[in-house]
Amino acid sequence: MEQGVKPTPNGDVGTLSLPDDSVRERILVVAHALFAAKGFSATSVREIAEGVGVSIPALYYHYGSKRGVLLALVERHCSCVTEAVSEALAGGDEDAHDEGRGDRPAGCPDDRRVVGPEGGQGRFQRRLSAGLVAYVGSLSTQAGTSTLARRDPSLFVDAEIRERIDGVEKELVAQLATVLVEGMAAGDFRDVDADTTAPLLLAAARGVHVSHGLRERYGDPVAMGRSLAELLVRGIQA
Repeated sequence: MEQGVKPTPNGDVGTLSLPDDSVRERILVVAHALFAAKGFSATSVREIAEGVGVSIPALYYHYGSKRGVLLALVERHCSCVTEAVSEALAGGDEDAHDEGRGDRPAGCPDDRRVVGPEGGQGRFQRRLSAGLVAYVGSLSTQAGTSTLARRDPSLFVDAEIRERIDGVEKELVAQLATVLVEGMAAGDFRDVDADTTAPLLLAAARGVHVSHGLRERYGDPVAMGRSLAELLVRGIQA
């Protein structure tokens, strides 16, 4: 158990005993907000610790260093995105998608609006649409990490961070390619080179997310994802 801070009724700061898991989670929440607002380099360990209400040694106990906190945030970002897209690609039908939904990794938003366009689509077209919508939506709900990437792009040259992100992209490309192959066999898609088309689909979805102009126009990331998915699926449907 760690000691956190808690305002007392008279305004003084008292102590609150927090479970280790709660402290770890709070460190990530506070660090995520500070890194997104100020950048990684400009944020001190002291600021994070004070925001959480724990000592600096307590922060080091849980994550080892400021970089350790960053790596934990990147891992969460990758897990949330992978989980959201994998669930969507496995379903694509809203009712089945909700019934088959498992628990998300800790800290991941659970947005049930992240489904593909409705009506007139075959099973694999729905699955592909849902996966692309989920990718755009999950990137946007993890916007603090994306903001950090734009603010401190040099961080993402870090070999360990780059390897983790590349691994996620390869995994998602493979899943998209599988849906394409199965969809071609089922007659939902015309014949395309799945190994070439899948990374292009993922890159297009990522491009929609990072476009400031598109985000301002649509506002809702799910609406952006739906529009993109409809356009892309129409381009390869049988």
